[in-house]
Amino acid sequence: SFSGAESVGLVSLLMGINNPSAEVIAAVEGAVNWFETHKIVGIKLTRVVNSDGKRDRIVVEDEDARPIWGRFYDLDTKKIYFCDRDGIKKNSLAEIGYERRNGYSWYTYAPQYILDQYPEWVTKIKGKP
Repeated sequence: SFSGAESVGLVSLLMGINNPSAEVIAAVEGAVNWFETHKIVGIKLTRVVNSDGKRDRIVVEDEDARPIWGRFYDLDTKKIYFCDRDGIKKNSLAEIGYERRNGYSWYTYAPQYILDQYPEWVTKIKGKP
């Protein structure tokens, strides 16, 4: 899968290279473009108490929510996916079981760190504002 979470550490490492090659620069720029085009706006995660009296994680619409990314994106469809331990892909957090819905980080805010650092990196690497 493409990853909205694990990719951040790799891109951060690449951005820390002094005198990066053209290939490293292209990789960082490609990642930033991917983060920009795959961010999700208008939703946020929240906790509720479900009908069993347990805390449960759900997605709600919120036009003021900060951008969020999926943990995994399908390689073919490029869409976010979720799954239980059986590995069968689902289209929404609500479609997977309680344990996986609440015991795993299906969404992440981590790519925002790269997007925030990118302008400074461009200035450092390319000498452009």
